[in-house]
Amino acid sequence: MIHEKVLIICEESKYIQLYQTMFSEVISENVILLDKVFQKTVTQFEKIIFANKIKKIVGKFLPYLFWNRFQIISQINKINKKSEEPIYLIFLSPCLQKYYTKELLKRIKEKYPQVRTGLLFVDSVFVQQAANALELALDKELFDEVYSFDKKDSEKYGFKHVDTPYSRYKENQKKSMYDLYFCGSVKGRAELLKNINDKLKNDVSCSWDIFSNKSTNSKEIECIQTFTRCRDRSEVIPYSEVLERTMKAGCILDIVQKGQNGNTIRYYEAICNDKKLLTNNRSVLNSKYYDPRYIQYFSKAEEIDVEWIKRPCEVNFGYQGEFSPEILIRKFISECEEKNDK
Repeated sequence: MIHEKVLIICEESKYIQLYQTMFSEVISENVILLDKVFQKTVTQFEKIIFANKIKKIVGKFLPYLFWNRFQIISQINKINKKSEEPIYLIFLSPCLQKYYTKELLKRIKEKYPQVRTGLLFVDSVFVQQAANALELALDKELFDEVYSFDKKDSEKYGFKHVDTPYSRYKENQKKSMYDLYFCGSVKGRAELLKNINDKLKNDVSCSWDIFSNKSTNSKEIECIQTFTRCRDRSEVIPYSEVLERTMKAGCILDIVQKGQNGNTIRYYEAICNDKKLLTNNRSVLNSKYYDPRYIQYFSKAEEIDVEWIKRPCEVNFGYQGEFSPEILIRKFISECEEKNDK
């Protein structure tokens, strides 16, 4: 159990259930997940003011104009009334796209000297939603520690490489209703997904949840719709439903984006919940959990072993909680205090 005061700041979005699941093992009176930027609903005026073009012009004034509206300030003040002990803030990279500006982060550090700040990249830096986070991460004054799940990003930018925190699903395992499940956006993967379906369609029962995004073109949507409906990105299903469907599958299909060099959420779902994993992520071959009985790597659809997917198997990775969010939080606290003692 964590006794220190920790605030985990995530984005206010349709992905909130994913973050709640990732940190569910540690959420308590001491460890709070902040999923709201402001104490009340974001107004249209605030949305306009915090738009990137306007923010660049008036950015230095925003922490003063909206200071008492920020949920994070309210929580810090609430903790301060009871104790003067350090407060640990862990920002997840997607939350830094809009409202948490450089000026706000600096003012927090100045006003609350007992606050320690950390940043966790849950996306590779090449994705659009990580652009602002990368810019802030490179300002050495803003964060005491910066972590990333992507090994190459860590090496290139001097971040500390960590596993993505993930909490084990507590519901009982359900009997498999289909052999294979995939959930994700197209993201340039339409042709590979179609090739995989063509390879499996006559022998393997598959369940597909595929979504378009801003970069998805009509050709990609047509490609997907030869075997399943391509949902609009506004239809993204709650993560609780993704987990339910995952638990009903015998095997999880994981397809990484080009340029990504870290394990995806699908990997953690498989390991933590004892599901077979079919993946084109080469890094799994170096994982301590790699076991060809339970994990199959492929670089093209032709390499997929259909019989391996269909073969009944009682999966047991022997997972011992290595991805628990408590490990990341304790690491952050330890490294902050070690730095503070110098």
